[in-house]
Amino acid sequence: MHCSGFLLTIVLIPALGSTVKAQIAPDGTLRNNSAVNQVGSQWNITKGETVGNNLFHSFSIFNVGTGETAFFNNVTTLQNIIARVTGGTSSTIDGIIRANGGANLFLINPSGIIFGSNAQLNMGGSFFASTAESVVFSDSSSFSATNPQAPPLLAVNVPMGLQMSSNPGNIAVNAQNLQVFSGRTIGFIGGNLQLTNAKVQASQGRIELGSVSANSFVRLTPNNANIVVSYEGLSNFRDIQLSNATVDASGLGGGIIQVQGRNVVIGNGSQVLSRTLGSQAGGDITLRGSELVSITGTDSSRFTVVSSDTVGSGGGGDLRVETGLFQLQGTAFLSSSSLGSGAGGDLIIRATEGVVVSGNSQQLQQIFTDAFSGQLTPTNRLGGLFSVVAGTVPGGDITIEAGWVSFQDGAIALTSTFGQAPSGNINIQATGAVDINNSGIVSATNLGTQGAAGDININARQLTIRDGSALVAGTLGDGQGGDITLETADFVEISQTLPRATGIITNTLGQGEGGDIRIATGRLRVRDALISTSSGGTTPMGIFPFGGIGGDITVDARESVEITGSHAIRFSGGSVAVLPSGFSTTTFTPSPAGNLTLRTPQLTLDDGATLDVRSLGSGNAGTLDIAANSIVLDRGSSFNASTITGAEGNINLNANLILLRRGSNITTDAGNTDGGNIFINANNIVAVLTEDSDISANSRNSRGGNITINVSGGIFGLRFQPQDTPFSDITATGRNSALSGTVTINTVAVNPTAGLEKLAQDIADPSNQIATGCTSYAQSRLTVLGRGGLPDNPIVRLPGQTVWRDMQAFSSRATRNEASISPQEVPTSRPLLLIEANSWRVNKAGNVELIALLPQVATNAENYNCKF
Repeated sequence: MHCSGFLLTIVLIPALGSTVKAQIAPDGTLRNNSAVNQVGSQWNITKGETVGNNLFHSFSIFNVGTGETAFFNNVTTLQNIIARVTGGTSSTIDGIIRANGGANLFLINPSGIIFGSNAQLNMGGSFFASTAESVVFSDSSSFSATNPQAPPLLAVNVPMGLQMSSNPGNIAVNAQNLQVFSGRTIGFIGGNLQLTNAKVQASQGRIELGSVSANSFVRLTPNNANIVVSYEGLSNFRDIQLSNATVDASGLGGGIIQVQGRNVVIGNGSQVLSRTLGSQAGGDITLRGSELVSITGTDSSRFTVVSSDTVGSGGGGDLRVETGLFQLQGTAFLSSSSLGSGAGGDLIIRATEGVVVSGNSQQLQQIFTDAFSGQLTPTNRLGGLFSVVAGTVPGGDITIEAGWVSFQDGAIALTSTFGQAPSGNINIQATGAVDINNSGIVSATNLGTQGAAGDININARQLTIRDGSALVAGTLGDGQGGDITLETADFVEISQTLPRATGIITNTLGQGEGGDIRIATGRLRVRDALISTSSGGTTPMGIFPFGGIGGDITVDARESVEITGSHAIRFSGGSVAVLPSGFSTTTFTPSPAGNLTLRTPQLTLDDGATLDVRSLGSGNAGTLDIAANSIVLDRGSSFNASTITGAEGNINLNANLILLRRGSNITTDAGNTDGGNIFINANNIVAVLTEDSDISANSRNSRGGNITINVSGGIFGLRFQPQDTPFSDITATGRNSALSGTVTINTVAVNPTAGLEKLAQDIADPSNQIATGCTSYAQSRLTVLGRGGLPDNPIVRLPGQTVWRDMQAFSSRATRNEASISPQEVPTSRPLLLIEANSWRVNKAGNVELIALLPQVATNAENYNCKF
């Protein structure tokens, strides 16, 4: 089921007030207990248990007040400081936590941790805050906050994991400047996790946000200066919520951000960023929600953003979402773009259930207008998915893999190049349905660019494109346009009920070739929508007479194709144009238009629908090639290969039946050039004479085209005429009679023996196999075994049987005025010969009666006088 909204409630620790009082107290559980000494606003923490490079501290209470500092005054040779809170109350930090050297600090409190708005970190190493009950080491020893152990169990080696209790506490982060040094890790691992009005930074480092359920074990793995968190083997998680929060790992090389929970909700202008600013390679952003990842925004002045862009020379990282249900709504977008000279990363969404992306329809129309007018920039944003290229290296792909996919309310997925390099592809794969409603899937090159546009590929069980939606792969520059490929198991339906353009488009308004459109499906239905490839075109600014070679359209529908209606579209300036519904390859330029090829058992066009291969400029029109069992054109529908000044377009039709009704046409008419050719190979071609349905290859100012028709059945309701008439005609007229084209109609004879195998010559002689004359009668026998259906004697009825009695009353011959009938005597010496009817005739009364025609063969009378 498609979801258009989601309500998630997370119950967390309330936000802090303006002032927090500090209190830090050791619990006395260590052999060398921690010591705490307050000097002014600073709490000096010394002693603790040192084992190898690890320093252990244990507190009953650990709170850092507003404006105060908790200073771990350790030796600089330490690798890890591990501090536990055992008192059973949550820790509140609204001041500074400080440590010497490059030691990593692990703070665990199973009862919860709150970071106030003034919380800060001042340390050289990584920082982890966790509501785990214990830190586990590689030798299986642990440092537990719920079951303090004796000092001999403390470990020399580095921590390898965090063990959660049966009810891990929550973590709330409200800090506005919580960061670690460049290249280090900052992590929050616990129960429910909430970041509100917060800013967490680890420049070109690592940020770990994890929310896990009861008794979970989270693995920690050192990686140079970073610590990597792994959730391998875990299936139960809790919730993460970001509201007006910034999580930023950007740097000379973008850092790594990993978010892992059950329901991951990012909204209210939050930003999750790992931008590459320099020459180093960027890191990945990974958002995992076992049930949901939801990214939403409501303020157009402050978008909710998840971005792994590169603006430097280093390549950007990938942006991955892995979840059950993925939502992207309103003023929120995901981006893995190349805005510098580095390659862009990929944007990958995998959702086992489904994906729903919604945006703003007015912004969608604006971005199309900006693109055609050359005002679109790499930083144009609206709700959706983006992977754009501004430099000299390729952009990344946008890939969606899900159970079902829904784009709605002005959402967009965009790959585009503004530079010399190609943009990435858009790949959507669904095991169920893909529904695109008033939204755009766009791959484009922009004015003045040399890069190629990426392809758009959709593979699903069902695909619906409707109500102002557009799949567009266009080129406004010198690079080649992208292809659009749609493959579905069941159907593709493209329809419109709103006065906005709906359809699938590849175009070229620059020097690059336009992309192709390929559709492979079971059933294809197009209603008030257009599937088009073009060179040049009609834009909101008028006719654009420039472009490269137009792309081809290929349709393979295993069951049927149905195209209905014409439609009106409204441009942003308010102008309205009526466009035909159907398929079109058109050139407005000196470059040729593409070809249109369609294969299906049943093709139906109704209510003005068209299949066009046209030239509205000086370029050549394409070829329309159709193979179908039945082709039906009704109510002004047409196949059209018309030209104005370019070379003629041609139409090739192969079908069992072609039916033209109510003003429908097959035409290759031309203006100032020769008419195109029409080739038809069919069993029957049928029209109604008075409905003015024509097959024409006319030219207004030049030579008419040639029409060749091969039929094995017949042509009904159409007649050849030297000029067009109000009736159903076949014409190939030119500027004058001397310039008329040719009409050739070939009746293909049917050979009834075609395909039959020749029988063997050695046929059995029947003369010695069949008994003849009296011999056959003498050898015949009738044997009655049992009573069967016979009574015991002729006057006895069968028991339990109903006797049929004829109740018809016969009147006398005089009353009925019938001629007298006298019985005929049949000679007993010669039995009556009965002959089956083998022919028929119409008698004088106009009735059909059956008759027997006797062969004129001499009869051996002896056969009729046999003695028994």
